[in-house]
Amino acid sequence: MKRWLGIVVLVVGLASLLVLGARLLFFPVTQNSDSRAPAAPADATVPPTPTEPEHPEQISKAAPARARPAENPPALPFRAGEKLGYRVRWSFFPAAATVEMIAVGRRTFHQQTAWHFQAVARTLAPVRSIYELDDQFDSYSEATALRGLQFEMHLREQGKEQRRIVQLLRGEQAPRTNGTAVRVPEETRDPLGLIYYLRTVDWRQTPELHLPVHDGRALYDVRARREESDVRVEVPAGWFRAEQISLRVSRDGQPVPMTAFRLWLADDVARTPVRIEAELPFGSLHVELQPPPSP
Repeated sequence: MKRWLGIVVLVVGLASLLVLGARLLFFPVTQNSDSRAPAAPADATVPPTPTEPEHPEQISKAAPARARPAENPPALPFRAGEKLGYRVRWSFFPAAATVEMIAVGRRTFHQQTAWHFQAVARTLAPVRSIYELDDQFDSYSEATALRGLQFEMHLREQGKEQRRIVQLLRGEQAPRTNGTAVRVPEETRDPLGLIYYLRTVDWRQTPELHLPVHDGRALYDVRARREESDVRVEVPAGWFRAEQISLRVSRDGQPVPMTAFRLWLADDVARTPVRIEAELPFGSLHVELQPPPSP
């Protein structure tokens, strides 16, 4: 049970939403982990308030469209300093954990402009008494197409610490001095960068995507498919019209067993992830957007 609980927050930490849960089935934290502590979360400005749409009178399904995704969207739907807070429900625990996702901002990363994204996950009592977890994930992604450049995992679980830095290299790119270098297909994202990339997609024009994702340990294929449009979603942050996206994960051509995800993106300018659901071997997880904290 403790082994599964270690996946609870990693999966719903958005960085780990798609594939880290599956990774931890095969690569749990070990006693040989790096003992260095993670860096503190970067400061960010006041978070934007998600737009709360009017109550819809009728919900309709949009006809599927077929088109290629835009590689360089004219404007990204998030801004530097955006902070999104989530509550995690699992089994009969209404508040098993919290997750915060931060678009820290753009910066120069090894001579190119990149976005720095960060996700922080923490278990809450009483789950914390069973499995103490304080994890942080950092993604450095290309400034426009959000292809992954570097993915960092700073894990603190049950008194053990692990720090892993993975460079995602293409072609003949030379490895840098820090971290582990892996060569990946051109369109590869990391799990956290993928969440932000999915927000840039026009799902009415592009109903399905297949994308390689490297989670810091292995390369996966993620199939993202729009299931419904104009879905009415209620979460603690308010009411939203949203698009429902299903996510299927496979590795080496084989689906990851007993694992499925659904993501609801607000149908507004920000395309905020408002709800995530995960069906996993240890049960169902529900991740819901929280209102911004009071000033």
